[in-house]
Amino acid sequence: MGAKLGISYEYKTERCGIISFPPDMPFAGCLDELSGIDIEQTEKNRLNEIALVPSFYKRLEGVADFLSISDNPSRDIIYIASLAVSGEPAGIQIFYTILTAVEPIDAIVEEYADFFSLKRIMQKIENKEISGKDLTEKEVWFRKKILFLSGSYPLPGSSDAKKPWMRWERNVRKALADPDERWGKAIRERIMAELEGRRLRISRIVASINPEAHNRLLTELMNESEEIKWIKKVLEMPVSLSAGSTLLIRNRLENQWEGIVDSLKKSEAGRLLADLFEFQIVKAHSYPQIRVGTSVLRSIFQHPVLSRSSLKVDILSCLYHFVRSAGKGKLKLLMSSGKIDKELLDIPGFNVQDNLLEVTLESIRSDLFVGDFDVPIDFDWSEPVEKSSVGYKSLILSYIDNNTFLTSLLNNPKISGKPGIVSLIALRCKSTSVLSLIAGRRDLYTGFANKNVPLTLLMNPAKIPISSLRKFMHVKYVDGMTLQKLASSRGGQIREEVRREIAQLVKKR
Repeated sequence: MGAKLGISYEYKTERCGIISFPPDMPFAGCLDELSGIDIEQTEKNRLNEIALVPSFYKRLEGVADFLSISDNPSRDIIYIASLAVSGEPAGIQIFYTILTAVEPIDAIVEEYADFFSLKRIMQKIENKEISGKDLTEKEVWFRKKILFLSGSYPLPGSSDAKKPWMRWERNVRKALADPDERWGKAIRERIMAELEGRRLRISRIVASINPEAHNRLLTELMNESEEIKWIKKVLEMPVSLSAGSTLLIRNRLENQWEGIVDSLKKSEAGRLLADLFEFQIVKAHSYPQIRVGTSVLRSIFQHPVLSRSSLKVDILSCLYHFVRSAGKGKLKLLMSSGKIDKELLDIPGFNVQDNLLEVTLESIRSDLFVGDFDVPIDFDWSEPVEKSSVGYKSLILSYIDNNTFLTSLLNNPKISGKPGIVSLIALRCKSTSVLSLIAGRRDLYTGFANKNVPLTLLMNPAKIPISSLRKFMHVKYVDGMTLQKLASSRGGQIREEVRREIAQLVKKR
Protein backbone atom coordinates (compact mmCIF):
# COMPACT_ATOMS: atom_id res chain seq x y z
CA MET A 1 0.00 0.00 0.00
CA GLY A 2 2.89 2.32 0.80
CA ALA A 3 4.25 1.97 -2.74
CA LYS A 4 1.15 3.71 -4.06
CA LEU A 5 1.93 7.01 -2.34
CA GLY A 6 4.15 8.14 -5.21
CA ILE A 7 1.19 7.86 -7.57
CA SER A 8 -0.87 9.95 -5.18
CA TYR A 9 1.77 12.66 -5.12
CA GLU A 10 1.84 12.82 -8.91
CA TYR A 11 -1.92 13.20 -8.95
CA LYS A 12 -1.74 16.13 -6.55
CA THR A 13 0.72 17.98 -8.80
CA GLU A 14 -1.51 17.78 -11.87
CA ARG A 15 -1.10 21.11 -13.62
CA CYS A 16 -3.80 23.49 -14.69
CA GLY A 17 -3.87 23.88 -18.48
CA ILE A 18 -4.60 27.19 -20.18
CA ILE A 19 -7.69 27.64 -22.33
CA SER A 20 -7.24 30.01 -25.26
CA PHE A 21 -10.09 32.49 -25.62
CA PRO A 22 -12.27 32.57 -27.60
CA PRO A 23 -12.28 28.77 -27.41
CA ASP A 24 -13.18 26.17 -29.96
CA MET A 25 -16.33 24.13 -29.34
CA PRO A 26 -15.22 20.48 -29.77
CA PHE A 27 -18.79 19.16 -30.03
CA ALA A 28 -19.96 21.83 -32.51
CA GLY A 29 -19.41 19.56 -35.50
CA CYS A 30 -21.41 16.65 -34.11
CA LEU A 31 -24.52 18.32 -32.68
CA ASP A 32 -26.58 17.01 -35.60
CA GLU A 33 -25.32 13.51 -34.86
CA LEU A 34 -26.32 13.87 -31.23
CA SER A 35 -29.79 15.16 -32.07
CA GLY A 36 -30.39 12.11 -34.25
CA ILE A 37 -29.86 9.59 -31.44
CA ASP A 38 -33.01 8.07 -29.92
CA ILE A 39 -34.01 5.18 -27.67
CA GLU A 40 -37.22 3.40 -26.66
CA GLN A 41 -39.74 5.28 -24.50
CA THR A 42 -39.46 2.71 -21.69
CA GLU A 43 -35.71 3.36 -21.58
CA LYS A 44 -36.30 7.12 -21.51
CA ASN A 45 -38.63 6.68 -18.56
CA ARG A 46 -36.04 4.59 -16.76
CA LEU A 47 -33.38 7.27 -17.23
CA ASN A 48 -35.76 9.92 -15.88
CA GLU A 49 -36.33 7.76 -12.79
CA ILE A 50 -32.57 7.35 -12.29
CA ALA A 51 -32.02 11.11 -12.55
CA LEU A 52 -34.48 11.71 -9.69
CA VAL A 53 -32.51 9.50 -7.27
CA PRO A 54 -30.95 11.92 -4.73
CA SER A 55 -28.07 9.68 -3.68
CA PHE A 56 -25.09 9.95 -6.03
CA TYR A 57 -23.98 6.36 -5.53
CA LYS A 58 -27.51 4.98 -5.96
CA ARG A 59 -27.78 7.04 -9.15
CA LEU A 60 -24.48 5.61 -10.34
CA GLU A 61 -25.68 2.08 -9.56
CA GLY A 62 -28.89 2.75 -11.46
CA VAL A 63 -27.21 3.98 -14.64
CA ALA A 64 -24.57 1.21 -14.43
CA ASP A 65 -27.33 -1.41 -14.23
CA PHE A 66 -29.14 0.33 -17.10
CA LEU A 67 -26.03 0.17 -19.32
CA SER A 68 -25.05 -3.37 -18.27
CA ILE A 69 -28.28 -4.90 -19.62
CA SER A 70 -28.53 -2.66 -22.69
CA ASP A 71 -28.07 -4.20 -26.13
CA ASN A 72 -26.22 -1.02 -27.20
CA PRO A 73 -24.68 0.77 -24.17
CA SER A 74 -22.46 3.08 -26.26
CA ARG A 75 -25.56 4.38 -28.07
CA ASP A 76 -27.23 4.94 -24.70
CA ILE A 77 -24.26 6.98 -23.44
CA ILE A 78 -24.42 9.11 -26.59
CA TYR A 79 -28.17 9.52 -26.04
CA ILE A 80 -27.57 10.70 -22.46
CA ALA A 81 -25.03 13.18 -23.86
CA SER A 82 -27.62 14.38 -26.38
CA LEU A 83 -30.06 15.04 -23.52
CA ALA A 84 -27.36 17.03 -21.73
CA VAL A 85 -26.51 19.14 -24.77
CA SER A 86 -30.20 19.93 -25.27
CA GLY A 87 -30.40 21.23 -21.68
CA GLU A 88 -32.46 18.37 -20.21
CA PRO A 89 -31.83 18.20 -16.43
CA ALA A 90 -31.94 14.38 -16.45
CA GLY A 91 -29.28 14.21 -19.15
CA ILE A 92 -27.00 16.73 -17.41
CA GLN A 93 -27.21 15.04 -14.03
CA ILE A 94 -26.75 11.51 -15.36
CA PHE A 95 -23.88 12.46 -17.64
CA TYR A 96 -22.07 14.21 -14.77
CA THR A 97 -22.64 11.02 -12.78
CA ILE A 98 -21.15 8.63 -15.32
CA LEU A 99 -18.22 10.98 -15.91
CA THR A 100 -17.26 11.16 -12.24
CA ALA A 101 -13.99 9.63 -11.06
CA VAL A 102 -12.39 9.49 -7.62
CA GLU A 103 -8.83 10.42 -6.82
CA PRO A 104 -6.60 7.68 -5.36
CA ILE A 105 -8.06 6.66 -2.00
CA ASP A 106 -4.63 6.51 -0.38
CA ALA A 107 -4.10 10.13 -1.50
CA ILE A 108 -7.23 11.14 0.44
CA VAL A 109 -5.94 9.30 3.48
CA GLU A 110 -2.53 10.94 3.17
CA GLU A 111 -4.11 14.39 2.98
CA TYR A 112 -6.22 14.05 6.12
CA ALA A 113 -4.11 11.67 8.23
CA ASP A 114 -2.75 14.47 10.44
CA PHE A 115 -6.23 14.58 12.09
CA PHE A 116 -5.79 18.30 12.72
CA SER A 117 -9.50 19.16 13.05
CA LEU A 118 -10.27 16.10 15.13
CA LYS A 119 -7.52 16.96 17.63
CA ARG A 120 -8.71 20.58 17.82
CA ILE A 121 -12.28 19.54 18.59
CA MET A 122 -11.28 16.95 21.18
CA GLN A 123 -9.10 19.57 22.89
CA LYS A 124 -12.01 22.04 22.86
CA ILE A 125 -14.29 19.40 24.39
CA GLU A 126 -11.73 18.70 27.11
CA ASN A 127 -11.35 22.43 27.87
CA LYS A 128 -15.13 22.86 28.16
CA GLU A 129 -15.38 19.94 30.56
CA ILE A 130 -12.56 21.30 32.73
CA SER A 131 -14.26 24.70 32.91
CA GLY A 132 -17.62 23.11 33.74
CA LYS A 133 -19.37 24.17 30.53
CA ASP A 134 -22.07 21.96 29.00
CA LEU A 135 -21.22 20.13 25.80
CA THR A 136 -23.48 20.45 22.79
CA GLU A 137 -25.34 17.40 21.51
CA LYS A 138 -22.94 17.26 18.56
CA GLU A 139 -19.87 17.38 20.81
CA VAL A 140 -21.18 14.55 23.01
CA TRP A 141 -21.85 12.44 19.93
CA PHE A 142 -18.44 13.24 18.42
CA ARG A 143 -16.51 12.26 21.55
CA LYS A 144 -18.42 8.96 21.82
CA LYS A 145 -17.65 8.21 18.18
CA ILE A 146 -13.90 8.82 18.59
CA LEU A 147 -13.68 6.62 21.67
CA PHE A 148 -15.74 3.92 19.96
CA LEU A 149 -13.45 3.89 16.91
CA SER A 150 -10.36 3.59 19.07
CA GLY A 151 -11.71 0.49 20.78
CA SER A 152 -13.61 -1.18 17.95
CA TYR A 153 -11.27 -0.65 14.97
CA PRO A 154 -7.69 -1.16 16.16
CA LEU A 155 -4.63 -0.14 14.16
CA PRO A 156 -1.06 -1.44 14.27
CA GLY A 157 1.08 0.24 16.91
CA SER A 158 0.58 1.30 20.51
CA SER A 159 -2.30 3.43 21.76
CA ASP A 160 -2.62 6.13 24.41
CA ALA A 161 -5.33 4.91 26.78
CA LYS A 162 -6.35 8.43 27.84
CA LYS A 163 -6.15 10.14 24.44
CA PRO A 164 -5.96 7.34 21.83
CA TRP A 165 -6.61 9.74 18.94
CA MET A 166 -3.24 11.42 19.57
CA ARG A 167 -1.52 8.35 18.10
CA TRP A 168 -3.88 7.88 15.19
CA GLU A 169 -1.63 9.67 12.69
CA ARG A 170 1.39 7.49 13.45
CA ASN A 171 -0.65 4.28 13.47
CA VAL A 172 -2.55 5.11 10.26
CA ARG A 173 0.75 5.64 8.46
CA LYS A 174 1.95 2.26 9.75
CA ALA A 175 -1.22 0.68 8.40
CA LEU A 176 -0.75 2.40 5.02
CA ALA A 177 2.76 0.95 4.78
CA ASP A 178 1.41 -2.54 5.45
CA PRO A 179 0.32 -4.38 2.26
CA ASP A 180 -2.37 -6.18 4.29
CA GLU A 181 -5.82 -4.75 3.44
CA ARG A 182 -7.24 -5.74 6.85
CA TRP A 183 -6.63 -2.20 8.16
CA GLY A 184 -8.81 -0.63 5.45
CA LYS A 185 -11.98 -0.28 7.54
CA ALA A 186 -10.13 1.21 10.52
CA ILE A 187 -8.36 3.74 8.30
CA ARG A 188 -11.51 4.80 6.46
CA GLU A 189 -13.53 5.25 9.65
CA ARG A 190 -10.86 7.47 11.17
CA ILE A 191 -10.56 9.65 8.07
CA MET A 192 -14.37 9.92 8.05
CA ALA A 193 -14.19 11.13 11.65
CA GLU A 194 -11.62 13.77 10.67
CA LEU A 195 -13.91 14.96 7.85
CA GLU A 196 -16.83 15.15 10.26
CA GLY A 197 -14.61 17.16 12.55
CA ARG A 198 -13.83 19.59 9.75
CA ARG A 199 -17.49 20.06 8.94
CA LEU A 200 -18.24 20.62 12.62
CA ARG A 201 -15.58 23.34 12.80
CA ILE A 202 -16.88 24.91 9.57
CA SER A 203 -20.44 24.95 10.87
CA ARG A 204 -19.31 26.73 14.04
CA ILE A 205 -17.50 29.42 12.10
CA VAL A 206 -20.30 29.93 9.58
CA ALA A 207 -22.94 30.22 12.29
CA SER A 208 -20.96 32.79 14.28
CA ILE A 209 -19.52 35.23 11.72
CA ASN A 210 -21.09 38.33 10.26
CA PRO A 211 -21.80 37.24 6.66
CA GLU A 212 -21.77 40.80 5.38
CA ALA A 213 -18.22 41.36 6.60
CA HIS A 214 -16.83 37.92 5.75
CA ASN A 215 -18.55 37.01 2.50
CA ARG A 216 -15.52 35.48 0.77
CA LEU A 217 -14.64 33.39 3.82
CA LEU A 218 -18.25 32.20 4.07
CA THR A 219 -18.30 31.18 0.39
CA GLU A 220 -15.02 29.30 0.70
CA LEU A 221 -16.21 27.48 3.82
CA MET A 222 -19.45 26.48 2.11
CA ASN A 223 -17.53 25.13 -0.88
CA GLU A 224 -15.12 23.26 1.37
CA SER A 225 -18.09 21.72 3.14
CA GLU A 226 -19.46 20.50 -0.21
CA GLU A 227 -16.08 18.96 -1.07
CA ILE A 228 -15.96 17.22 2.31
CA LYS A 229 -19.42 15.75 1.70
CA TRP A 230 -18.16 14.43 -1.62
CA ILE A 231 -14.99 12.93 -0.11
CA LYS A 232 -17.10 11.18 2.53
CA LYS A 233 -19.17 9.64 -0.26
CA VAL A 234 -15.97 8.46 -1.91
CA LEU A 235 -14.77 6.81 1.29
CA GLU A 236 -18.12 5.03 1.63
CA MET A 237 -17.73 3.51 -1.83
CA PRO A 238 -16.38 -0.05 -2.16
CA VAL A 239 -13.01 0.98 -3.63
CA SER A 240 -9.73 -0.53 -2.44
CA LEU A 241 -7.46 1.76 -0.45
CA SER A 242 -4.61 0.84 -2.78
CA ALA A 243 -6.60 1.56 -5.94
CA GLY A 244 -5.47 4.28 -8.30
CA SER A 245 -7.66 7.01 -9.78
CA THR A 246 -10.91 5.28 -10.72
CA LEU A 247 -13.59 6.15 -13.24
CA LEU A 248 -16.54 4.89 -11.24
CA ILE A 249 -18.69 3.78 -14.17
CA ARG A 250 -15.77 1.76 -15.54
CA ASN A 251 -15.34 0.18 -12.13
CA ARG A 252 -19.02 -0.79 -12.05
CA LEU A 253 -19.19 -2.18 -15.60
CA GLU A 254 -15.84 -4.00 -15.32
CA ASN A 255 -15.17 -6.13 -18.41
CA GLN A 256 -17.87 -4.44 -20.48
CA TRP A 257 -16.17 -1.05 -20.35
CA GLU A 258 -13.41 -1.55 -22.92
CA GLY A 259 -15.94 -2.76 -25.48
CA ILE A 260 -18.17 0.25 -24.82
CA VAL A 261 -15.25 2.66 -25.34
CA ASP A 262 -14.21 0.91 -28.57
CA SER A 263 -17.76 1.24 -29.83
CA LEU A 264 -17.91 4.93 -28.84
CA LYS A 265 -14.83 5.67 -30.91
CA LYS A 266 -16.62 4.66 -34.12
CA SER A 267 -18.42 8.04 -34.30
CA GLU A 268 -17.24 11.63 -33.96
CA ALA A 269 -19.41 12.38 -30.91
CA GLY A 270 -18.52 9.05 -29.33
CA ARG A 271 -14.80 9.66 -29.82
CA LEU A 272 -15.04 12.98 -27.98
CA LEU A 273 -17.00 11.32 -25.17
CA ALA A 274 -14.33 8.60 -24.94
CA ASP A 275 -11.72 11.37 -24.65
CA LEU A 276 -13.69 12.87 -21.75
CA PHE A 277 -13.60 9.56 -19.90
CA GLU A 278 -9.85 9.24 -20.50
CA PHE A 279 -9.24 12.76 -19.19
CA GLN A 280 -11.18 11.96 -16.04
CA ILE A 281 -9.22 8.79 -15.36
CA VAL A 282 -6.15 11.04 -15.08
CA LYS A 283 -7.71 14.17 -13.57
CA ALA A 284 -10.41 12.74 -11.28
CA HIS A 285 -12.30 16.01 -10.83
CA SER A 286 -14.90 15.71 -8.06
CA TYR A 287 -18.62 15.86 -8.82
CA PRO A 288 -19.01 19.33 -7.20
CA GLN A 289 -16.09 20.66 -9.26
CA ILE A 290 -17.52 19.24 -12.49
CA ARG A 291 -20.95 20.85 -12.09
CA VAL A 292 -19.61 24.24 -10.93
CA GLY A 293 -16.60 24.41 -13.23
CA THR A 294 -18.59 23.52 -16.34
CA SER A 295 -21.25 26.12 -15.53
CA VAL A 296 -18.66 28.82 -14.85
CA LEU A 297 -16.92 28.15 -18.18
CA ARG A 298 -20.24 28.25 -20.00
CA SER A 299 -20.96 31.69 -18.54
CA ILE A 300 -17.51 33.01 -19.45
CA PHE A 301 -17.80 31.67 -23.00
CA GLN A 302 -21.15 33.49 -23.31
CA HIS A 303 -19.85 36.82 -21.98
CA PRO A 304 -21.39 39.43 -24.34
CA VAL A 305 -18.19 41.51 -24.55
CA LEU A 306 -15.50 38.82 -24.47
CA SER A 307 -17.09 36.21 -26.73
CA ARG A 308 -17.48 36.21 -30.48
CA SER A 309 -21.03 36.90 -31.60
CA SER A 310 -21.00 33.76 -33.77
CA LEU A 311 -19.86 31.44 -30.96
CA LYS A 312 -22.54 28.87 -30.19
CA VAL A 313 -21.78 27.47 -26.76
CA ASP A 314 -22.87 23.94 -25.80
CA ILE A 315 -22.55 22.31 -22.40
CA LEU A 316 -20.58 19.28 -23.62
CA SER A 317 -17.86 21.49 -25.10
CA CYS A 318 -17.69 23.45 -21.83
CA LEU A 319 -17.43 20.17 -19.94
CA TYR A 320 -14.69 19.00 -22.33
CA HIS A 321 -12.63 22.16 -21.72
CA PHE A 322 -13.10 21.94 -17.97
CA VAL A 323 -12.17 18.28 -17.59
CA ARG A 324 -9.14 18.59 -19.88
CA SER A 325 -7.74 21.89 -18.57
CA ALA A 326 -8.74 22.41 -14.93
CA GLY A 327 -6.30 21.48 -12.19
CA LYS A 328 -6.28 21.82 -8.39
CA GLY A 329 -9.71 23.48 -8.53
CA LYS A 330 -8.49 26.26 -10.82
CA LEU A 331 -9.17 27.38 -14.39
CA LYS A 332 -6.94 29.62 -16.51
CA LEU A 333 -8.06 31.43 -19.67
CA LEU A 334 -5.77 33.41 -21.95
CA MET A 335 -7.38 36.20 -23.94
CA SER A 336 -6.24 36.65 -27.53
CA SER A 337 -4.92 40.21 -27.28
CA GLY A 338 -4.71 43.22 -24.99
CA LYS A 339 -5.52 43.51 -21.33
CA ILE A 340 -8.86 42.43 -19.89
CA ASP A 341 -10.99 45.12 -18.31
CA LYS A 342 -11.29 43.87 -14.73
CA GLU A 343 -14.72 45.45 -14.42
CA LEU A 344 -16.04 42.94 -16.96
CA LEU A 345 -15.23 40.08 -14.59
CA ASP A 346 -15.64 41.67 -11.17
CA ILE A 347 -16.80 38.53 -9.38
CA PRO A 348 -15.43 36.80 -6.25
CA GLY A 349 -13.19 33.93 -7.35
CA PHE A 350 -12.14 35.67 -10.60
CA ASN A 351 -8.64 37.14 -10.76
CA VAL A 352 -7.45 39.13 -13.80
CA GLN A 353 -3.80 39.84 -14.60
CA ASP A 354 -3.25 41.56 -17.94
CA ASN A 355 -4.78 39.12 -20.45
CA LEU A 356 -4.90 36.07 -18.15
CA LEU A 357 -8.05 35.17 -16.22
CA GLU A 358 -7.71 32.73 -13.32
CA VAL A 359 -10.81 31.24 -11.71
CA THR A 360 -10.58 29.65 -8.25
CA LEU A 361 -13.56 27.34 -7.77
CA GLU A 362 -13.36 27.32 -3.97
CA SER A 363 -14.13 31.07 -4.01
CA ILE A 364 -17.05 30.83 -6.45
CA ARG A 365 -20.65 31.17 -5.28
CA SER A 366 -22.10 28.12 -6.97
CA ASP A 367 -25.69 29.40 -6.75
CA LEU A 368 -24.78 32.18 -9.22
CA PHE A 369 -23.94 29.63 -11.91
CA VAL A 370 -25.72 26.36 -11.05
CA GLY A 371 -29.45 25.87 -10.61
CA ASP A 372 -31.65 22.98 -9.54
CA PHE A 373 -30.67 19.50 -10.75
CA ASP A 374 -27.17 20.85 -11.56
CA VAL A 375 -28.44 22.73 -14.63
CA PRO A 376 -26.25 25.74 -15.59
CA ILE A 377 -27.80 29.17 -15.05
CA ASP A 378 -27.55 31.95 -17.63
CA PHE A 379 -25.40 34.43 -15.73
CA ASP A 380 -26.39 38.07 -16.24
CA TRP A 381 -23.11 39.93 -16.80
CA SER A 382 -24.93 43.25 -16.96
CA GLU A 383 -25.90 43.01 -13.27
CA PRO A 384 -23.06 43.56 -10.78
CA VAL A 385 -22.66 40.88 -8.12
CA GLU A 386 -23.06 42.27 -4.62
CA LYS A 387 -19.94 41.31 -2.73
CA SER A 388 -21.88 41.09 0.50
CA SER A 389 -24.50 38.69 -0.80
CA VAL A 390 -24.37 35.03 0.15
CA GLY A 391 -26.13 31.96 -1.23
CA TYR A 392 -28.04 31.23 1.97
CA LYS A 393 -30.22 28.57 0.39
CA SER A 394 -27.18 26.42 -0.39
CA LEU A 395 -25.79 27.10 3.07
CA ILE A 396 -28.95 25.99 4.87
CA LEU A 397 -29.60 22.96 2.69
CA SER A 398 -26.00 21.82 3.22
CA TYR A 399 -26.59 21.72 6.98
CA ILE A 400 -30.32 21.00 7.14
CA ASP A 401 -29.71 17.86 9.25
CA ASN A 402 -27.29 19.57 11.64
CA ASN A 403 -29.39 20.78 14.59
CA THR A 404 -26.49 22.48 16.35
CA PHE A 405 -25.64 24.49 13.26
CA LEU A 406 -29.25 25.48 12.53
CA THR A 407 -29.73 26.58 16.13
CA SER A 408 -26.58 28.70 15.96
CA LEU A 409 -27.79 30.16 12.68
CA LEU A 410 -31.16 31.09 14.18
CA ASN A 411 -29.35 32.74 17.08
CA ASN A 412 -27.32 34.90 14.67
CA PRO A 413 -29.58 37.91 13.90
CA LYS A 414 -27.34 38.95 11.01
CA ILE A 415 -28.50 35.79 9.21
CA SER A 416 -31.90 34.92 10.71
CA GLY A 417 -33.12 38.47 10.07
CA LYS A 418 -32.82 38.08 6.29
CA PRO A 419 -36.11 37.48 4.41
CA GLY A 420 -36.84 33.81 3.75
CA ILE A 421 -34.09 32.31 5.92
CA VAL A 422 -36.26 31.14 8.82
CA SER A 423 -39.03 30.16 6.37
CA LEU A 424 -36.64 27.84 4.52
CA ILE A 425 -35.55 26.18 7.75
CA ALA A 426 -39.20 25.87 8.86
CA LEU A 427 -40.04 24.28 5.52
CA ARG A 428 -37.15 21.81 5.09
CA CYS A 429 -35.99 20.97 8.62
CA LYS A 430 -37.40 17.82 10.27
CA SER A 431 -36.00 18.35 13.77
CA THR A 432 -38.73 19.00 16.34
CA SER A 433 -36.24 20.77 18.63
CA VAL A 434 -35.26 23.28 15.92
CA LEU A 435 -38.85 23.77 14.76
CA SER A 436 -40.06 24.19 18.35
CA LEU A 437 -37.40 26.85 18.84
CA ILE A 438 -38.76 28.76 15.83
CA ALA A 439 -42.34 28.36 17.03
CA GLY A 440 -41.44 29.59 20.51
CA ARG A 441 -39.56 32.76 19.61
CA ARG A 442 -41.54 35.75 18.43
CA ASP A 443 -38.58 37.28 16.57
CA LEU A 444 -38.40 34.15 14.39
CA TYR A 445 -42.04 34.01 13.28
CA THR A 446 -43.08 37.67 13.06
CA GLY A 447 -42.18 40.58 10.81
CA PHE A 448 -41.92 40.93 7.04
CA ALA A 449 -38.82 38.71 6.79
CA ASN A 450 -40.70 35.83 8.45
CA LYS A 451 -44.22 36.32 7.09
CA ASN A 452 -44.41 32.75 5.71
CA VAL A 453 -43.02 31.03 8.82
CA PRO A 454 -46.35 30.34 10.61
CA LEU A 455 -47.83 28.62 7.54
CA THR A 456 -44.70 26.55 6.85
CA LEU A 457 -44.66 25.41 10.49
CA LEU A 458 -48.28 24.29 10.22
CA MET A 459 -47.53 22.39 7.02
CA ASN A 460 -44.26 20.79 8.17
CA PRO A 461 -44.78 17.00 8.60
CA ALA A 462 -42.51 16.84 11.67
CA LYS A 463 -44.25 16.18 14.99
CA ILE A 464 -44.14 19.71 16.38
CA PRO A 465 -46.30 19.80 19.55
CA ILE A 466 -49.83 21.03 18.87
CA SER A 467 -49.48 23.36 21.85
CA SER A 468 -46.65 25.16 20.00
CA LEU A 469 -48.67 25.44 16.77
CA ARG A 470 -52.06 26.46 18.15
CA LYS A 471 -51.33 30.18 18.17
CA PHE A 472 -50.61 30.11 14.41
CA MET A 473 -54.13 28.79 13.67
CA HIS A 474 -55.44 32.34 13.60
CA VAL A 475 -56.01 34.96 10.92
CA LYS A 476 -53.37 37.06 12.67
CA TYR A 477 -50.76 34.71 11.17
CA VAL A 478 -52.50 32.81 8.36
CA ASP A 479 -55.36 34.22 6.26
CA GLY A 480 -58.83 32.75 6.80
CA MET A 481 -59.18 31.21 3.32
CA THR A 482 -55.90 29.32 3.71
CA LEU A 483 -56.94 28.07 7.15
CA GLN A 484 -60.21 26.77 5.70
CA LYS A 485 -58.30 24.95 2.94
CA LEU A 486 -55.98 23.37 5.48
CA ALA A 487 -58.97 22.33 7.59
CA SER A 488 -60.56 20.51 4.66
CA SER A 489 -57.42 18.91 3.19
CA ARG A 490 -57.87 15.37 4.52
CA GLY A 491 -54.83 13.15 3.96
CA GLY A 492 -53.14 15.93 2.06
CA GLN A 493 -51.06 18.95 2.91
CA ILE A 494 -50.66 18.69 6.68
CA ARG A 495 -50.59 16.23 9.58
CA GLU A 496 -54.04 14.90 10.42
CA GLU A 497 -53.93 16.04 14.06
CA VAL A 498 -53.02 19.56 12.94
CA ARG A 499 -55.85 19.54 10.39
CA ARG A 500 -58.37 18.46 13.03
CA GLU A 501 -57.24 21.20 15.42
CA ILE A 502 -57.52 23.85 12.70
CA ALA A 503 -60.97 22.53 11.75
CA GLN A 504 -62.21 22.83 15.33
CA LEU A 505 -60.89 26.38 15.70
CA VAL A 506 -62.31 27.46 12.33
CA LYS A 507 -65.71 25.98 13.26
CA LYS A 508 -65.79 27.91 16.56
CA ARG A 509 -65.16 31.17 14.78
